[in-house]
Amino acid sequence: FSQILLDEYQDTSVLQTRLLAGLFGGKAVFAVGDPNQSIYGWRGASASNLASFGSDFGAERRFELSTSWRNPTSVLGLANVLAAELSLQPSYLHGAAAMSNLQPVQLRPAPGAGEGSIDVEMLETIEDEANRIAEWFAATPAADKKALLMRKRRNMPLFVDALEQRGHTVDVV
Repeated sequence: FSQILLDEYQDTSVLQTRLLAGLFGGKAVFAVGDPNQSIYGWRGASASNLASFGSDFGAERRFELSTSWRNPTSVLGLANVLAAELSLQPSYLHGAAAMSNLQPVQLRPAPGAGEGSIDVEMLETIEDEANRIAEWFAATPAADKKALLMRKRRNMPLFVDALEQRGHTVDVV
């Protein structure tokens, strides 16, 4: 292959990086990654791979993809605040990333993005949360697109049940 794209590169481990560099080093390799989305540390993944990409694969040119085409301005404002606070935590970045000052990109809204709104609630139980989400979905106009992102699969049936009890058709992807 003359061109290689490595997506979600922040989720690669050191061993995966060595394998990929051995296979594709010296070729046109493009990596896409976001240190704020490195979620597989439990299996050895590290956002520090982003910082060492140039030394692992050869010459490096960085491009920042900073326009969010899906989020309203209020959501991006909050995301930028949270990302900045996370980057100050000692455990956020490790190794080469910490030494290279790999920092989160300030996200910008797409032209014409709306203000949006942010609702925050702290509920006592996961059951309370499922019911509250289902109530919120029911109160939102039917024409609005709706999606629920889950952190854990094991909680999905609880949320599906709460949504279906309120008449929602649910498609789990």
